Amino acid sequence: MGYIDCDTHVIETPKTWDYMDPGEERFKPMIQGDLWTSEDLIHSWPGPMAKKWNDIIFAGCDLVDLEGRLKHMDDFGVDAQVIFPTWWLLYDVKSPLAEAAMYRSYNRWMAEGTADSGGRLKWAAMAPVRMVDRAFEELEFAKENGAVSVFMLGQTHGMSMADPTMFPLYAKAQELDLAISIHVGGDLPAARRQPGNALHTNMMKAPGAFFALLWGRVMDQFPKLRWSFLEAGASWVPYVLRETFRADGTGAFRSFRDWRSQAREVLEGRNFHIACQIDDDIPYLVDLLGPDVLIYGTDYGHLDLGADPDGMHVISHQLGLDPELARKIVDTNARNAFGIDPSFTPAPPPTVFDIPDEVLAQGLPALTPA
Repeated sequence: MGYIDCDTHVIETPKTWDYMDPGEERFKPMIQGDLWTSEDLIHSWPGPMAKKWNDIIFAGCDLVDLEGRLKHMDDFGVDAQVIFPTWWLLYDVKSPLAEAAMYRSYNRWMAEGTADSGGRLKWAAMAPVRMVDRAFEELEFAKENGAVSVFMLGQTHGMSMADPTMFPLYAKAQELDLAISIHVGGDLPAARRQPGNALHTNMMKAPGAFFALLWGRVMDQFPKLRWSFLEAGASWVPYVLRETFRADGTGAFRSFRDWRSQAREVLEGRNFHIACQIDDDIPYLVDLLGPDVLIYGTDYGHLDLGADPDGMHVISHQLGLDPELARKIVDTNARNAFGIDPSFTPAPPPTVFDIPDEVLAQGLPALTPA
């Protein structure tokens, strides 16, 4: 049994926008070198940087070198990756029609680019929540073409995850057995204008979404829907849980109840999965939340604060975790989160890192390249 990498990425290319419906081609971003213009915003796009990342450590970020990406997965012992976008982490599209057109093209690009992966490249679909008919069309297409989830940010056009506008989308995702994945991300231009707001505009929207779902009891309205929270780590979970345990529904008074003893009860059967990072206090979080909540993603395709390309091996071998618990985090829980068959194990044992038994016995934080 290998690993399930629950958070990986693609870097969009000009080809991403070649799948629009006739008459909607006008919504393609205008591309001049590294500058992409959508609506009235000019964006600097990391295509050249992605090429360097491909050359150094990654492959197939643009879905061209599919063989190379699958080879890397074999090297690291990864059975399946769940793929998320890059563009949609950074830029907001104001026009509902333009957004729907771009989402359609992105989804078809993803379907085509992953079709020959033998089911190993799973992906998250984009759904235009402000155009429900188009959203349903996208989810149905995605389900038929290898998607296992729906991508969302913690806020969508200023709407929280508890906004009833989202409920038809949740119902459709539940019907199709697609998970809802909340990934960090936000308005990059706004964060650049005010760098001190970067934590607020990017990372904190995922914890905010978790709070919104609990506050609105949204998960109880869709009991079979699975939820995942990605790339924000998991250290925020105790704080958000504490804030849900108030003496009344107004939030006016803090509760004297021991919220810690009830944390597992709150999450029990609610299909919540949260991607931890290697510097989270994993034993504490497991003690608080139970063994079935935490998952892990390497952020394959990106090199930033959320990226740990060898994190699967770190969790499995270097943190002193119980082997059964480590296996849940890097494999079993993610299969549950994204509906991946436990018998789907195409990857060979990992070969990138050969960790000698004597090193493991000493508990040394060292990985020796094979």
